[in-house]
Parts: sequence; structure tokens; C-alpha cells
Amino acid sequence: MAKIDNRSPLEVNVFKDPYEMANYIWNQIELFNYRNIVIPGGNSIIPFYEKLNTCDLSNIEFYLCDERMAGIDNINSNQFQLKNSFNNLNVKTYGFYSENYENVLNELKKKPFISILGVGSDGHFASLFPEDADFSDSKLQRTFQKDGEPYQRMSMGFDLITQSSKIFLWIHGSSKHNIIKMLEEMNLSIPICRLVNEYKSLNLICDYKFLIG
Repeated sequence: MAKIDNRSPLEVNVFKDPYEMANYIWNQIELFNYRNIVIPGGNSIIPFYEKLNTCDLSNIEFYLCDERMAGIDNINSNQFQLKNSFNNLNVKTYGFYSENYENVLNELKKKPFISILGVGSDGHFASLFPEDADFSDSKLQRTFQKDGEPYQRMSMGFDLITQSSKIFLWIHGSSKHNIIKMLEEMNLSIPICRLVNEYKSLNLICDYKFLIG
């Protein structure tokens, strides 16, 4: 990990497991009084969802960074996941199935906000994928359809995400260990490498399994 630190101002915080990772980020939210928070979907982030679902969220608003446009009642939908398993968080969260989400994102741009981003083993975050050659040109939103998927993906644009006051990268598990090599090689066609190269306030939150593989 030292090579990653030397290449960029990437701050690295390592924890025993995802539950300690979740506690750390929540403590940062409380300490710095963050009130507008972009969150990812998917299974990797569930320990953080579980943490949030037990917290006082009365003064916080959340925004999903991406969505599988399979229908809000489809099991693949991020909003479906929140609605069915984490309702305390769901009622505080805007997503791509929310009314006028484009207008919501335009208003978000005017506020200080932080982003928590999961990173896939292929180096994608949100729904900005290496297969999408123009991902870094996206502004407010991005639409992309992966090969083999029957639905489109919607994502916050690269430009909007880089307007975050702070970005936490959420990565855990040995299956993501290859991301370390990606960050050492810094191929800018890979979304996470482009982000680390261009954005200067990143905090990598990870576990030991990610580090040792």
C-alpha cells in the first residue's frame, strides 16, 4: 500500500472487518457534521447500511450514486434493497426512482456533500465502468448498459462525484485485492484510477483481507 500512498494523497485506513469500517465512517459523519451524503448500492456496503439503520438520521439526507433500472420493485434495484431491508435509511434517501432526481442532483451541486463509493474488482465505482470509454466526460448523470444485462444502469456523473468535499472509498474482502495492482499501474481508462489520479481528498477505508488477498 505504500506505493499507492506515494503516488497520490490517498489516505488509507485499515480495519479488522466491514463493521469496524462502518463505525469509523459514521464517527466521521458525526465529527464533521456531514449532512449530505452520497452512498453506493450493492451487497458490499450492507454493513454500513446496517449501521445507518440504527442511527439518528434526522438531519441527514442521502443520495444513491447509481441504480439498476430494472424497476423499483425488482430485487436488482438499489432502492428496492433499501425499501425492503433498511427502511429507516430508505426514507432519508433519494435515488434514481425518486421524483425529479435530476433536479435533486442539481440542487446537491450547490451544497457541501461527501461521497462513499464502493469499488468493483474491475475498477468501476457507481455505475461508471471501464467498458464505457467516455465515463470521465459525464457531468450530472450517466446512462450505460453492460453487455448481458437486460436493464440500463444510471449513475451520478464523474464530474458531479468529483465535486464532493470528501470521498471515502469502501473496499473489503480478498476478492478485491487486485485493485491494489490497478492503483499502482494507474491505467486512467479504469474509473477508480482516474478518480485517484484527479481527485485530491480521498480516504480508502478497507479491511486486512483486502490488503493481503
